[in-house]
Amino acid sequence: MQSIELPHALIEAVRSGRVVLFLGAGASLEAKDSTGRRAPSSDDLCQEIAEKFLGKKMPKFDLQTVSEMASRTATSAVIFEYIRDRLRKLSPSNAHNKIPMFRWHTIATTNYDTLIEDAFGKSGKSFQELVRFTKDAEPIETRMMSATNPLQLLKLHGCIESVHDADIPLVLDAPHYERYLLNRTKLFSRLENIADELPFLFIGYSLSDPHIANLIHRLDRTGKRPEYFVVSPGIEPELKQLWTTRRITTIDAKFGQFMDALDRDIPQIWRQLNPGSFSPDMPIRRHFRVTADPSDQLAACLASDVLHIHGGLPTREQNAKRFYKGYDTGFGAIVANLDVPRKVADDLIYAAAEEAAKSSRQSLLLLAGPGGSGKTIVLKRVIWELAVSLDMLCLWQEASGAIRPEAIRELFDLTGKPIILAVDNVAGRLKEISQLFSLMFAQKIPLVVIGAERAATWNTTSENFEEKWPVQWFRLEKLLSNEVVGLVTKLREHGSLGHLAGLTEEEQLEAFQKADRHLLVALHELTLGEPFEKIILDEFNSIAPSKAQMLYLDVCTLNQFSVPVRAGIIKRTSAIPYSQYEREFFDPLEGVVLTSRNQYSDDYQYAARHSKVAQLVFKQVLADDSARVQQLERFLESLDSGYSTDREALFQLVRARNFLELVKDVSWGRHFYEVASRRLSDEGFVWQHWAIFEMRHENGDLALAEEYSNHAVALDSKSKSFVHTQAEIALQRARLATNPAQKTLYRQQSYSRLAKITDTRNSLADYTRCKLKLDELRECSQNLKANDASAEAALLDAVKDAQVAIDKAIEKFPQDPEIARLEAELLTLLNDTERAISALERAWQLGARGSGIAIQLSRIYETMGNSAKAKSIVEEALAKDSADRAANLRMTKLLVSGGDDPLRALVFASRSYTAVDRNYDARFLHAQLVFWQRDGEVAKKLFSEVNDLAPPGYLDRTQVNQTKVSHHIGLIDGRVIKREQTFLFFQTILYPDDIFVHISDCPDTDWEKLKVGTPIKCRIGFNRRGPVGYDVSIR
Repeated sequence: MQSIELPHALIEAVRSGRVVLFLGAGASLEAKDSTGRRAPSSDDLCQEIAEKFLGKKMPKFDLQTVSEMASRTATSAVIFEYIRDRLRKLSPSNAHNKIPMFRWHTIATTNYDTLIEDAFGKSGKSFQELVRFTKDAEPIETRMMSATNPLQLLKLHGCIESVHDADIPLVLDAPHYERYLLNRTKLFSRLENIADELPFLFIGYSLSDPHIANLIHRLDRTGKRPEYFVVSPGIEPELKQLWTTRRITTIDAKFGQFMDALDRDIPQIWRQLNPGSFSPDMPIRRHFRVTADPSDQLAACLASDVLHIHGGLPTREQNAKRFYKGYDTGFGAIVANLDVPRKVADDLIYAAAEEAAKSSRQSLLLLAGPGGSGKTIVLKRVIWELAVSLDMLCLWQEASGAIRPEAIRELFDLTGKPIILAVDNVAGRLKEISQLFSLMFAQKIPLVVIGAERAATWNTTSENFEEKWPVQWFRLEKLLSNEVVGLVTKLREHGSLGHLAGLTEEEQLEAFQKADRHLLVALHELTLGEPFEKIILDEFNSIAPSKAQMLYLDVCTLNQFSVPVRAGIIKRTSAIPYSQYEREFFDPLEGVVLTSRNQYSDDYQYAARHSKVAQLVFKQVLADDSARVQQLERFLESLDSGYSTDREALFQLVRARNFLELVKDVSWGRHFYEVASRRLSDEGFVWQHWAIFEMRHENGDLALAEEYSNHAVALDSKSKSFVHTQAEIALQRARLATNPAQKTLYRQQSYSRLAKITDTRNSLADYTRCKLKLDELRECSQNLKANDASAEAALLDAVKDAQVAIDKAIEKFPQDPEIARLEAELLTLLNDTERAISALERAWQLGARGSGIAIQLSRIYETMGNSAKAKSIVEEALAKDSADRAANLRMTKLLVSGGDDPLRALVFASRSYTAVDRNYDARFLHAQLVFWQRDGEVAKKLFSEVNDLAPPGYLDRTQVNQTKVSHHIGLIDGRVIKREQTFLFFQTILYPDDIFVHISDCPDTDWEKLKVGTPIKCRIGFNRRGPVGYDVSIR
């Protein structure tokens, strides 16, 4: 036969491992069983089934139709078993056996035999380890991480090894594929995501078969794909020419002939080397105590999962000005010394070195701090200094990389040195770290993990980790005085002082020392002279073209939940593949969007420079509920739960706590959950969070909450979380019930549901049980009447039951802040103020979520006359989250009470609400403070917002003593411009509108002496529409 000449472009693509190999039924025809019997074609298999189950051949019908007819005499399971038994006897052909000798980007097949798997299984020359996927829900990264140099195999029509999986029946003929899409729609979508980027090689399809044309049409959505290749024997010249016009090169050959030609044209020495191949001169070599080479697993780990930190580490150049705006490119800022030395970093370095010196010990050093405080940069500085200054063996865990205990063990065997591993966002990796520690403990290998995490996140996700493994806390607080000096010096050196450049050095230092916000926010506000929120919105509005703006908004929509956004998602929602992003949008979005590549999902990822930034972009650009819901719904269909990042994004999208923050109108919330429940009808967590949304929303429906939580449990009766939601709903229904019998019934229902939760590692059931006991105690207390012995006995029993329940919960979960808070509630009910305060303080120290406990303590301290302590506890809450609106409002009120720092009160008041929320009460206080500081135009605007947002009845009439702001303002000057029998209006330079005064608010004023033009003095009160005068006197 004439020698086959392969296209140069195809040879180069295979050499570089960029080809997607797509095998059809014809690729299996060369395979034989042990008797020499060849693999059946689709038509052959159709007639075999017809003869066996229907008693005759049926050449006029396709495989699917024959199988359906046969299923009337035998079940589908029996037919599938026959197909399995027929195909499992086949052995890979020579062509199959050559597939593992090359590197492929992905392999996809519509065949359900296991010839590809068998070829890789017996090959001793394979560059890659095959990882098979047959349905959507299989976790991609987890399974890919389990292999060394993984290669994804997508089986689009099923597999003979899964014939009894009802979720993915075999697709026996292409025209019927649409009927069996459920549970594998995303498999083909993964191919669509890379179809614009990579060349596809189709083998085993007849060019006259409409199926191959349909396949290519589905992949070629944008018309911008690279050249594709089709291998098929006996191609007619006219057909070849037709396919050429479609940018598809045809190769006239059988499967075996093609693989022989490929083997001929790409010599072994040219074939892509294993990317985990270990170079003899790699810097980590100098830590080795032996000359042996590492295994492929360790080499792959060092290539993809962890970054070895050393002085010669290649880094991307870091632009200083962008760095001080939160844009971090890796270790470039550390190498360039752009970061500010922090005391906590020194403490961590010393502690890590000390821990590493303890042989056979495993420990975790936790750097805890709020979002935007600079944790990641401090963590990088710590691991850098340990590696470079102290010459220790240090690794940085890649966010998308696996934590591989066996690789770490082998690294210790090769080096004999303690290993220090830095892990950012460590709470999400605790299960892996616990497994790592277990192996290290068993092998007596010293290992120190230094992790960074938000304190609130750690407290809600760490479960029993601290009970099993030693954890040392290091808190990242506000900048110390010497750190402020260092920061200002760095900003000056790199021309990044911005708005502060015109101030003296003392004023610059004072500005940072007074800043009550975290580092990221303070750097923006102080250097640019604007509120952080406005800076971020202006930055968004400055992006051009508009398509780049919308792409940035799409990234922020998911990244606000601290989840990286796969390029595949953006391609599906915005029709922008990564190649187009690089070409058209890299420059417009440079400095606001970070890109990285996930080695295991084999996809690029986008992120804003911080989740806080992403959240502000989303909330401000999409200011109303309808726009937000429509944007969120765009992503429901595109997310592929097989990817861990997509799965997390999907959960965060429907999570009631997040959704209640983003959407206020209950009807829009229901609209979103209706869409989510239709598209994800089998996902119990969607129904659970719809139930929680109905339970928590002020206009929610508890009957609907009950219905949806029951549906979630019906989907997964083993989920303790779903059952707990049911119990919480019953508790809420009991609280709202007016009929005593109904109230008792709901409580019993809640107790019954809690009894089903036997997990002793989770405090949720105990927490709800304690709340039930406290509710019963309050009810008994309210029902207590004088000389009622039975009521007194019931009260004593209720006190005992509540105390026992809370004591047991504290014994089981001594570190749970919410249970500590319930203890404080109990003590408050018992009028034990001192012990209640102690319990609340303990709950706060344990890391209670949010600012509620701090605000509660602050009010108690203020009532006791300790205003300094009242402010201090709120300052601690703001140090955890400077954007906490409730804490900002509380601090505003404390400062107003003191009256000695109105400018500082004004700053906190401006943060006590957002431009897109409906908090009219916080706006009302802010408007008064702005009036006090004589900015009448801004005050007028704020009062207008209050009037628009507040419900009917809210401060409709003048409230002259409603707040302490009125008392601080004192007397103001004005002149009467209109006077009637019972009221007048006067003008003042302090406010643009005329101010109203009613005669009833001036009991000591000689009203008859007030004329138009009379100069007056008066005091100021406020209502929803603005300032109102009272106690008028003539100047």
